[in-house]
Amino acid sequence: MLLGIVILAACGGQSNLQPLYEPNFETNLPQEPQDNDEEQDEAPALAPTHGGHINIAMPMPQTLNPLLNSDPHLAQVLRLIFEPLVVFDQNNSPISNPAIIESIVFAPSGQSLTVTLRENIFWEDGMPITSTDIQFSINILRWNAPQTAVYRQNVENITSTNISDARTLHINLSAPNWQMMYSLDFPIIPSHYYTGVSTTNLTAPRNMHPIGNGPFRFHSYVAASHLGLMSNDNAPGGTPYIQFITATILRDIADADHAFSRGLIDVFVASQSEAGRMRALGKNPAAVLPPHNLDFIAFNRNNSIFDDFSLRYAIGNPTTENFAVLEYIPQELTIIANEQNIQAVMYAQNLYSQLLNHGIESILYILPPEIFSSQINSGNFDLAVATIYLQNPENWDFLQIFGNTPLPLDDLPIIELGRRGNILFTSTRLHGDFSPTNTHIFHGVQNWFLIY
Repeated sequence: MLLGIVILAACGGQSNLQPLYEPNFETNLPQEPQDNDEEQDEAPALAPTHGGHINIAMPMPQTLNPLLNSDPHLAQVLRLIFEPLVVFDQNNSPISNPAIIESIVFAPSGQSLTVTLRENIFWEDGMPITSTDIQFSINILRWNAPQTAVYRQNVENITSTNISDARTLHINLSAPNWQMMYSLDFPIIPSHYYTGVSTTNLTAPRNMHPIGNGPFRFHSYVAASHLGLMSNDNAPGGTPYIQFITATILRDIADADHAFSRGLIDVFVASQSEAGRMRALGKNPAAVLPPHNLDFIAFNRNNSIFDDFSLRYAIGNPTTENFAVLEYIPQELTIIANEQNIQAVMYAQNLYSQLLNHGIESILYILPPEIFSSQINSGNFDLAVATIYLQNPENWDFLQIFGNTPLPLDDLPIIELGRRGNILFTSTRLHGDFSPTNTHIFHGVQNWFLIY
């Protein structure tokens, strides 16, 4: 699965909005990748150095306004330009974004929280970041963003906001919600720049020429070609070592894999199944993202034999001792899996073999996704091997006992088989402190640097 650096077909026009100030550099963005993955005679020193250019991939943007954008892959790229209120640590737990936030404190009731900004932080144009910007961003999401916008649902529990001063904002919720920190993972935009800008014309000039507070700032955009970024000297989280980024627009999502294999882009997020091939190509596995896929066996609750937890546990944990409880199953078991879910198919085949090896009659169906969903909805199965995307770790323990998943598998007891995280691969010339998360694969990009 590719997160955040994938590409779709493109259309649109070049931004003709003039920069608020002249870019502070003398050379143009390089148009060709400068990667050199060949082995060196001597290992280069790994001391960080400033400068250089990397290539990434992105989908064709309908807009470059992060609050109006509906493409989660593009949202990853826009994180390079805009800082969110909350980021996720390596345990996938939400924390206040240290780049711009001093603290986020819940009221004892859990029905409101107070956000306090750091002092002396600025947008790339030199204007201060204030609580008005947070309030403005929340209101754009609540009232003006498309229903399909990536962050639209993040604010659905917010009823109002109140400004105390330039650094302090109170957020009021419709009900106590101690998990609200997970929902504050959305970027903020400068009210002084975006006030009055159309929220329906997604390609309005300022919607295609972003002004942000992230480690990189807008340099250029050429439709169906690329988005050019350069380092932001005013970045609250620190100026990055890398000077330029070109986000190349590819025509198909699969092309990102091919482009990385050929050395045309420097960053690629690979699934576990893709990782072996990337290693074989000599690519650098820079970091493992927090587990976001949960593989599991779901048991059809309408079959009363699965009321027995020891029986469910034995099926999910195939040891000789555990299978002793399965000797008296009075029926043949039907196992189903989605043919497009390679990991689930492997688990299902193994489960089928284990049951047969212990004398338990079963039949395995590897189904197209639409038929798999139909069988789930009709209850025409005994065991289903499937995967759910874990958006928050709070779901994990809950899902180990009862399914309540978007497959849908409502109220089906499940047994966990494993959790999988994607792997961040980089070109061998790219180094640094890689700390990607599922919502921000470029997290910590200001600490990346190049060695040639």
